[in-house]
Amino acid sequence: MRVSYRLELDEYLECTQKFLGLRLLAISLVTGAVFGAVMGYVTRLQAPVEDICEYSHSFLRCGPGGPEGRLALVCIFAFGLPFFFLFRSRMRKALKGQYLSSPLLQEQQELFWSDDGIEVSSRSASVRYQWSDLRRLSETKRMLIIDARPLPGIIMPKRAFLLPETLVDLKQRLRDKGVRVRDGG
Repeated sequence: MRVSYRLELDEYLECTQKFLGLRLLAISLVTGAVFGAVMGYVTRLQAPVEDICEYSHSFLRCGPGGPEGRLALVCIFAFGLPFFFLFRSRMRKALKGQYLSSPLLQEQQELFWSDDGIEVSSRSASVRYQWSDLRRLSETKRMLIIDARPLPGIIMPKRAFLLPETLVDLKQRLRDKGVRVRDGG
């Protein structure tokens, strides 16, 4: 079967931000927690070694009720969330620049699937994926993302599937070939 589409900027940003954004949020929150631990150690540097060891053990098993737990939560929100929003806006600018500078992302694309695999082609390039190269299919309200290794993944709008049966066929083919399909969106 075959579908044809042209990827729009807002669709590209939706896909990349959805999946990169979650990773960025996790990294930001962990950074805030680590910063909290470091701040806790720094404030205890004047304390005897026994107190520092006790602090280490209590911080590792910290519940939000203890002073170390509260410090970690404060640092997560005070440093992690601003870090997330700062780099999220920078990431959006970088992704927009990537899309606008890449004619390949803006060209009309054609996706074809058969028993051999999936082929994505445009005027200037063509990529063939064997079924074993594909890892999972994720979706948003408007988009499908097929994660592939070692090649780049496939991003396509659901609007390319003019008939609902075509989308159902692709999902079923992916399941039959052992690809994880996460329905949603």
